[in-house]
Amino acid sequence: MLRRTRKITGIYLGRDSIEAITIGKTGGAWSVLDEEPTPEESTAPIPEQVRAFLAQLKVERTRRITFAVPDTKVFFREISFPQLSPDEAVAAVRMAVDLHAHLKKEEIYFDVYSLTGDSETASTTDQDKNESRVILAYIERSFLSPILKAVTETGHQRSLGIISPLSCGIDGILRLAEPGAFPCTVLSRQDDDIRISLHSSTGWEGSHSVSLFSSSGLGHRLAEMSRLYPEPFGSLVKNPSFKIGEFQIADLEKTPNDPCTTIKALEPLCGGAPAGPALCAVGIAMKSYPEIAFQDAPRKKPFRLKINAFQILAFAVTAAMLVATAFGMVRMMRVSSKVNHVEKRLKELENRMKPLLETRAKIDDIEKKKQELTEFTKELPGVLDVLREIATLTPTDTWIRNFSLSSRKFRLSAEGKSATACVAALRKSRLFSQVKLVSSVTKTKDGNERFSIEIVPRTSGRGGKK
Repeated sequence: MLRRTRKITGIYLGRDSIEAITIGKTGGAWSVLDEEPTPEESTAPIPEQVRAFLAQLKVERTRRITFAVPDTKVFFREISFPQLSPDEAVAAVRMAVDLHAHLKKEEIYFDVYSLTGDSETASTTDQDKNESRVILAYIERSFLSPILKAVTETGHQRSLGIISPLSCGIDGILRLAEPGAFPCTVLSRQDDDIRISLHSSTGWEGSHSVSLFSSSGLGHRLAEMSRLYPEPFGSLVKNPSFKIGEFQIADLEKTPNDPCTTIKALEPLCGGAPAGPALCAVGIAMKSYPEIAFQDAPRKKPFRLKINAFQILAFAVTAAMLVATAFGMVRMMRVSSKVNHVEKRLKELENRMKPLLETRAKIDDIEKKKQELTEFTKELPGVLDVLREIATLTPTDTWIRNFSLSSRKFRLSAEGKSATACVAALRKSRLFSQVKLVSSVTKTKDGNERFSIEIVPRTSGRGGKK
């Protein structure tokens, strides 16, 4: 709420008169704006005084107007609910507010505040019993409706903030103090009543009228009340930490401090004056979620992220892992893209090299045959000698159909009158170590024989030439 707000006007609705103060944000810090209008002294009814004062204020969207009402105008009731959670207890009171209030629902503005959970006044007994305690606070519509009408008629309805008991506003200004200031108690003068309010490290814990307990002096009355509170509030009630307003406190052992002189952050807001009800009305807007707000519909709680050091560390480690994983994935995708490009390029090169590889294979085959011929000429009889020998010895009724050289062996296919006679004739040569039929002998239509012969030359063929 304060992020967009540049001015806060706090108005205290007293019994006979109103008090108001306006603060503004300049340079990121809040300070009192002396140039803003202030209420004039008047004997008119409170709604008329509010209307006259708001008519002097400039209508601004960046302005927030909050109202603080005396606790004496508010009816408080503490209610316990066994076996209910705090949220369930609050919902139960809201649904059946007519059962808990002495006025009808349509005659009041009300709100419900839970005292169970983080509250420092929540006892272990309540927790053991699984008991939830809530405060029902309500105020008569006949008191607030004219105020709301005056806000609308003066054009400030968009600037209207929360209307809350003065004790909630006191808690708002105390939140500017150091954490070590809590828990604490505050005495405040609210019209003709003196009240003491309790404030823990988490928020407002309630307020009570001092004058209801005894007719003796203030110090004696506070000592009587202290027996009704658990520690540490029992001791703090006897010796209040702060005071709001002007009243006699001479019979106390220790004089309460003025928040404006004790809390450094309040000095720019006080303008040199003691803390008063109007400043407490401003304090309502200083809280993101005041405990009590009088309006027609329930408020929505702000989102509050509660995390501890371990959760922060776990989150940081998880975030670091996610970032590292993201970088790794990006690098992997880049490498994968490069690999795909290289593979595509290799495939193109393989397609271009395929004809060259086929040619290379043919060359290798020719080279192999050439090598065989070279070795044949070195170790075996000359090819011409072999051919001459075959031509000389082959019978005249037989002719050669095919002739080949492979693995140092000659193979020939022939056709003639007698395969046996051909083999016998070739075996007579001194150039051949072996001559044999390597296929079956078949007959042709004209009575000739077809056959294949394998001839193995002698390795010492060159020495055995004719």
